[in-house]
Amino acid sequence: MPLNDFYRGETKQFYIDMQVSGSAVDISSDTMTLLIRDEDEILISGSADMTSSGSIGRAIFNISSSLTNVSASCYDYEIAWHRNSGEDYLIDVSSVNIKHRVSGSV
Repeated sequence: MPLNDFYRGETKQFYIDMQVSGSAVDISSDTMTLLIRDEDEILISGSADMTSSGSIGRAIFNISSSLTNVSASCYDYEIAWHRNSGEDYLIDVSSVNIKHRVSGSV
């Protein structure tokens, strides 16, 4: 699972390394998208940076704090890989907890 739980209102960064038959695949001409949903509504949509490390198969997601500032809850998500050749693949379909950070002393 490439996406793990995080706090609302924080920048979420993660990467996915793409390999085919054990070897890194050049994804620099492709796109990869993340969708986080609540029922049928898309709450967060983001695209990976495929150019900086795409030649070695790495897609880097950097989802800004303004996008992650949604209600704390458990949401479904999907990550899709869109090949330049026209092929589409679902890389991951799962759920993620977006948590509420509590501040102060106990």
